[in-house]
Amino acid sequence: MVKIRTLNELSQLRDSDFNQPSPRHGVELLYWLSHVDQLDPTNGDFGFHKFLNRIDDDEDKLLPDQNLPYYEVGNLNEPRADELPCYVRPQNRHYSNDGNKDRIIVRLNQGGIDRVYVTEHADQKNFSHSRTYRVSQGLLNQIRGMERDGFLKRMQQKQQYRVINQSSNINYSYNEQNSRNTNDQQRDDSGSWCTIL
Repeated sequence: MVKIRTLNELSQLRDSDFNQPSPRHGVELLYWLSHVDQLDPTNGDFGFHKFLNRIDDDEDKLLPDQNLPYYEVGNLNEPRADELPCYVRPQNRHYSNDGNKDRIIVRLNQGGIDRVYVTEHADQKNFSHSRTYRVSQGLLNQIRGMERDGFLKRMQQKQQYRVINQSSNINYSYNEQNSRNTNDQQRDDSGSWCTIL
């Protein structure tokens, strides 16, 4: 039986292995999904495609097998991924493996999306079982109620200070927020400017 940890709080999302090490696009993708009012993953918008949840050689299925369809989004090399907002997509056109490994998988029922999962590729083919989490509706609602900058700051708090060598008490600190482009506008992949809200 597939056992997946559920993330109910921002702190649980921040402290999980999802989207680590930063920078990657997973939390930006989750922020976008939580703010979309109407979405039909079955029509391929934003690069959504069916997730088969098949059994690999020696692995169990990634998600519970409940005879409901799953759809995946987040592959920035998908033809329709350019429909995602520019803040989700890095500025370069060729997305490396490390910068393109985060995914969101949604489960559909007759009323639409009823489950949301975050995961990442362990390799080119398989997803990581240990880095797959269910995102509760309560957490999605909490993210929906936040401004993007505030959400990103909350997700980066874990990253601001790291102990590199605890035995010698050497601390290296950095602040990712300062290293990111903080302009209100940035170029998207087509070279045009888009406003970041």
